Amino acid sequence: VKKICEENNIDFFAYSPLSFGILCIDPDKDENKENSFIRNALLENYKQPTYELRCCLKRIANQRSVSQAQVAINWCCYQGAIPLVGMRKKSQVIDVSNVFKWNLTKYEFNLLQEVSQNCLKKMPKNPFSSN
Repeated sequence: VKKICEENNIDFFAYSPLSFGILCIDPDKDENKENSFIRNALLENYKQPTYELRCCLKRIANQRSVSQAQVAINWCCYQGAIPLVGMRKKSQVIDVSNVFKWNLTKYEFNLLQEVSQNCLKKMPKNPFSSN
């Protein structure tokens, strides 16, 4: 789909580039702040299979003094997609606005691509959709 969009000069939007918040979970902490049963089930189902990817996101984030969310969104932008990020808090808006102050290196991008290919479980389509 992305290739067809590029060939026809159509903007490609990335829905949920943070994978419903999964990519923002610190791989070194075992915390669960969500209240929704459905979201808790989703997070529990994907935390372990995405561990290596989240570790890679965190490593890059720490090296650059940015958040995992910024790295994930920047990764999305690097691929030419326009990320549609859901934000609920002012702090999230401020954090995401800093994405445009830096860019991933080719090495960082390739590393994320490689690690994501080895994810034990692919990210879900929208589990909250009524369709």
